[in-house]
Amino acid sequence: MQVTKHCLMVIAAALAGWSGTIVAQDGDGAQQMRLRESLRERMPGLPAIDAINRSPVAGLWEVRVGAVVFYADESGRYVVHGEMRDLGTQRNLTKDRVDQSTAITFTDLPWRDSLTTRRGTGERRIAVFADANCGYCKALERELAKLGDVTIHTFPVAMLGPDSRKRGSSILCAASPERAWQNWMLRSTMSKASKCDASALSRNEAYARRHLLRVTPTIVFADGSRHEGVLSVEQLRSKMAAAAAAGS
Repeated sequence: MQVTKHCLMVIAAALAGWSGTIVAQDGDGAQQMRLRESLRERMPGLPAIDAINRSPVAGLWEVRVGAVVFYADESGRYVVHGEMRDLGTQRNLTKDRVDQSTAITFTDLPWRDSLTTRRGTGERRIAVFADANCGYCKALERELAKLGDVTIHTFPVAMLGPDSRKRGSSILCAASPERAWQNWMLRSTMSKASKCDASALSRNEAYARRHLLRVTPTIVFADGSRHEGVLSVEQLRSKMAAAAAAGS
């Protein structure tokens, strides 16, 4: 299939919401450089390419842009957008690559943009991506409030519209953002806020897009595993214990 406007639109749709500059992580050989330039010329709307590697199919190269993987021939004239499966091993190679590129290393989370609540020893750690207007996030907050000896890192995002951004910004600009978050999520009381830099919302959203965190709340455990949606306090304790065991 020759690269056409329609093909570019398909890939662009898969990349919807992606933003930011990507730094190449893989060494570029001469062929990779030629393919990169060819794709840039033929697909001017394509965001920066993260990596280009040989695929298991001769003459077909794997191209990764953020969390999106597609395939191109050596000339960059033909592209294939879809999943590549190895029927011998029954593995979805495209999904494997996406999972690899979107995996979360807990210690590398953008801590400066989180709200941190510590209870007791704080020895157990958990991260939550949540929207201030998300009812499920509020339900999760009530379960989190029952945990002891835990450090909770909340990454506010505004995925549910303009009012989410307004409330999220007000919380971040309160005298104590952590307390303001608790007041709103548990008691529906909005704390007084002043003007400040609330760009952490946008950075958290960009991080969420890069790592395919599409649902609020999304819980990230210490071993990098994640869960979308609400968990009871018993389920939280169980998953935190499993994550601790996996990391030991």
